[in-house]
Amino acid sequence: MRGRRSGREAARPNVDARRYRLAPDVTFREIAGQSIVLAATGALYTFAGSGGVVWPLVAGGAPLKRVADALARRYGIAPARAERDVLSFVRQLEGRGLVRPWPSRVRRARA
Repeated sequence: MRGRRSGREAARPNVDARRYRLAPDVTFREIAGQSIVLAATGALYTFAGSGGVVWPLVAGGAPLKRVADALARRYGIAPARAERDVLSFVRQLEGRGLVRPWPSRVRRARA
Protein backbone atom coordinates (compact mmCIF):
# COMPACT_ATOMS: atom_id res chain seq x y z
CA MET A 1 0.00 0.00 0.00
CA ARG A 2 1.34 3.42 -0.91
CA GLY A 3 1.55 6.20 1.62
CA ARG A 4 -0.09 9.51 0.88
CA ARG A 5 2.13 12.40 -0.01
CA SER A 6 1.42 15.83 1.29
CA GLY A 7 0.64 18.61 -1.17
CA ARG A 8 4.05 20.14 -0.56
CA GLU A 9 5.88 16.89 -1.42
CA ALA A 10 3.77 16.27 -4.52
CA ALA A 11 4.50 19.77 -5.84
CA ARG A 12 8.26 19.34 -5.48
CA PRO A 13 9.89 18.52 -8.82
CA ASN A 14 12.32 15.66 -9.24
CA VAL A 15 15.70 17.05 -10.26
CA ASP A 16 17.93 14.56 -8.47
CA ALA A 17 20.33 13.16 -11.07
CA ARG A 18 18.98 14.60 -14.33
CA ARG A 19 21.72 16.13 -16.42
CA TYR A 20 21.94 18.01 -19.70
CA ARG A 21 24.70 18.80 -22.16
CA LEU A 22 25.28 21.34 -24.88
CA ALA A 23 23.48 20.68 -28.13
CA PRO A 24 25.75 20.21 -31.16
CA ASP A 25 27.21 23.41 -32.59
CA VAL A 26 26.35 25.49 -29.51
CA THR A 27 29.25 27.41 -27.99
CA PHE A 28 29.57 29.74 -25.03
CA ARG A 29 32.02 31.95 -23.25
CA GLU A 30 32.05 33.60 -19.84
CA ILE A 31 32.75 37.31 -20.13
CA ALA A 32 32.52 39.80 -17.26
CA GLY A 33 30.11 37.67 -15.23
CA GLN A 34 27.84 36.89 -18.18
CA SER A 35 27.45 33.78 -20.28
CA ILE A 36 27.41 34.55 -24.00
CA VAL A 37 25.84 31.67 -25.94
CA LEU A 38 25.84 31.19 -29.70
CA ALA A 39 23.29 28.69 -31.02
CA ALA A 40 23.68 26.62 -34.18
CA THR A 41 20.97 28.81 -35.76
CA GLY A 42 23.12 31.91 -35.28
CA ALA A 43 20.96 33.21 -32.43
CA LEU A 44 22.91 34.87 -29.64
CA TYR A 45 21.86 34.64 -25.97
CA THR A 46 23.31 36.28 -22.88
CA PHE A 47 22.69 35.05 -19.36
CA ALA A 48 23.48 37.13 -16.30
CA GLY A 49 22.23 37.04 -12.72
CA SER A 50 20.57 33.73 -11.92
CA GLY A 51 20.90 32.61 -15.56
CA GLY A 52 24.62 33.27 -15.27
CA VAL A 53 24.74 30.94 -12.27
CA VAL A 54 22.62 28.19 -13.83
CA TRP A 55 23.83 28.15 -17.44
CA PRO A 56 27.50 27.16 -16.95
CA LEU A 57 26.55 24.38 -14.55
CA VAL A 58 23.88 22.96 -16.87
CA ALA A 59 26.12 23.32 -19.92
CA GLY A 60 28.91 21.57 -18.02
CA GLY A 61 26.71 18.54 -17.34
CA ALA A 62 26.13 19.07 -13.61
CA PRO A 63 23.20 17.15 -12.11
CA LEU A 64 20.20 19.47 -11.84
CA LYS A 65 20.10 18.91 -8.07
CA ARG A 66 23.57 20.44 -7.80
CA VAL A 67 22.49 23.34 -10.03
CA ALA A 68 19.42 23.99 -7.87
CA ASP A 69 21.51 23.81 -4.69
CA ALA A 70 23.94 26.41 -6.10
CA LEU A 71 21.05 28.70 -7.04
CA ALA A 72 19.41 28.34 -3.61
CA ARG A 73 22.69 29.14 -1.82
CA ARG A 74 23.53 32.10 -4.05
CA TYR A 75 20.14 33.80 -3.71
CA GLY A 76 18.99 32.48 -0.32
CA ILE A 77 15.83 30.89 -1.72
CA ALA A 78 14.07 27.69 -0.70
CA PRO A 79 15.44 24.54 -2.36
CA ALA A 80 12.02 23.64 -3.77
CA ARG A 81 11.73 27.02 -5.46
CA ALA A 82 15.26 26.72 -6.85
CA GLU A 83 14.42 23.29 -8.26
CA ARG A 84 11.28 24.61 -9.96
CA ASP A 85 13.19 27.58 -11.39
CA VAL A 86 16.02 25.38 -12.69
CA LEU A 87 13.58 22.96 -14.33
CA SER A 88 11.72 25.82 -15.98
CA PHE A 89 14.94 27.38 -17.26
CA VAL A 90 16.27 24.05 -18.58
CA ARG A 91 12.99 23.38 -20.41
CA GLN A 92 13.33 26.77 -22.11
CA LEU A 93 16.96 26.04 -23.02
CA GLU A 94 15.97 22.67 -24.45
CA GLY A 95 13.08 24.23 -26.37
CA ARG A 96 15.49 26.67 -27.99
CA GLY A 97 17.85 23.86 -28.95
CA LEU A 98 20.67 24.92 -26.63
CA VAL A 99 20.87 21.78 -24.48
CA ARG A 100 19.89 18.13 -24.70
CA PRO A 101 19.27 15.57 -21.99
CA TRP A 102 22.36 13.64 -21.00
CA PRO A 103 22.04 10.13 -22.41
CA SER A 104 21.00 7.65 -19.74
CA ARG A 105 23.01 4.52 -19.32
CA VAL A 106 21.62 1.55 -21.17
CA ARG A 107 21.89 -1.77 -19.42
CA ARG A 108 22.88 -4.60 -21.65
CA ALA A 109 21.62 -8.12 -21.11
CA ARG A 110 24.34 -10.62 -20.40
CA ALA A 111 24.69 -13.41 -22.90
